[in-house]
Amino acid sequence: MSKVILITGANSFLFKGISENFLNGRKNDKIIITSKKKVNINLKNKKNCFFQILDVKNEKSIITTLKNIKKKYNRLDGLVNFAYAGKSGDISKLNKNDFYNATDFNLVAPFNLVKNIAKIFNTQKGYYVSIINIASIYGIISPDFKIYKKNKNFINPIHYGATKAGLIHMTKYLAKIYADSNIRINCVSPGAFPNQRILKNNSFFKKKLTEKISLNRLGKPEDLLGIFNFLLSSESNYITGANYTVDGGFTL
Repeated sequence: MSKVILITGANSFLFKGISENFLNGRKNDKIIITSKKKVNINLKNKKNCFFQILDVKNEKSIITTLKNIKKKYNRLDGLVNFAYAGKSGDISKLNKNDFYNATDFNLVAPFNLVKNIAKIFNTQKGYYVSIINIASIYGIISPDFKIYKKNKNFINPIHYGATKAGLIHMTKYLAKIYADSNIRINCVSPGAFPNQRILKNNSFFKKKLTEKISLNRLGKPEDLLGIFNFLLSSESNYITGANYTVDGGFTL
C-alpha cells in the first residue's frame, strides 16, 4: 500500500540534497512537500508530489495542512521535519530573539505538529505514523571552537545546540506519551553536513572539521537517505524515542 508522507522545511539544504533520490524512490507514495514559500526543487514529472504552503511557526497553518491531508487521503504514514531557520556567529553578536526564533522552530513547531497529528489522525488503526525530527550532533556535544578561529561567522551558535538538545529530549517524551496512539517518533542527528557555500574559500575550516570525523570526510545529504527510508518503513515498527547519529564517527 502506498504511503502518505509530509515533508516540512523543503527548502532546507539537507532536503534539497536528497530530494531527487528520495522522491524517485517513492513513486508509489504520496509526498506532500511544504515550506513557507515556494520550493526551489524540480517537481516536473513527479506526479506523486504535491506542494503546499506551510508556516510551521503558525499552529493554524499546521492544522489547515493536516486537515487537508486528512480530507484528501484519510491517512498519514510519515512526517520528516526539516524546518529550521536561524543565524550562526560569535556569541557576542547573538541576542534573545535568536533564542526565541530557534525555540519556535526546534521545539514549539515540532510539538505542535505531533500534538495535532495525534488529534487529527487519532482514528488510524493497524499502522503507525512515523515522525522523524532532525536534531544535530550539536544537541549532543559542544562545538570545537578552535576550528572556527579564522572565521567566527561560521560558529555553530549556542541557541542551535541548546534547542536541538531539547528536541532530542522532547522526541523521547512525546514518543512515550503518544505510543498508544500508533505514533512512533524518532530523531536523526546529522553531523557534519556543512553547506558548500560555507566551505568555499575556507580550506582551514574544512580541513579542521574533516579531521574530527573518524571516516575522514564530511557528510553529504545523501548519507541521510538510508536512515530516513528505514524509519519510514515497517522494518522500524519496534523503534520509537531513539536518536540516530549520522556523523561518520564525529561524536565517538
